[in-house]
Amino acid sequence: MEKDKEILYEAEIEQLKSADKGRRIFRTILIFVLEILFLLGLALIFGNILVPAIIFMICVLIFIPSPMLIAPSKYRVMKHGIDCDGRRTIPFKKGYKANMNLQRKFVSILHSRRGELIRLYTNEPKKLLSIIRNSALK
Repeated sequence: MEKDKEILYEAEIEQLKSADKGRRIFRTILIFVLEILFLLGLALIFGNILVPAIIFMICVLIFIPSPMLIAPSKYRVMKHGIDCDGRRTIPFKKGYKANMNLQRKFVSILHSRRGELIRLYTNEPKKLLSIIRNSALK
């Protein structure tokens, strides 16, 4: 049990997160706009709102990426998950993957169907990606 609590990587990266804030906001707005267009398209196809609303909710829960992204300023990567800001732990689940963006200096944890869940900013994206892939997501 103590081995699960072992900290594999720790960071406090408020500056990198702040520098990328505009792009995160743009991503959120874009996903909301696409969801509204999808709902309106379904309403036009079915001619009413009830059936499209049900189809839309199912798609949002299963397929459409979440517009809100977890991007903690301070985090610890452990074998069992990520401790975000010391307030909540997000467990690693089977099927999660990790990708990195070197230019914007972050590592993303991806859900197999819903896309990006967590964005971890770091000055060492290659090192963090390696730790997550080799230790945590095994």
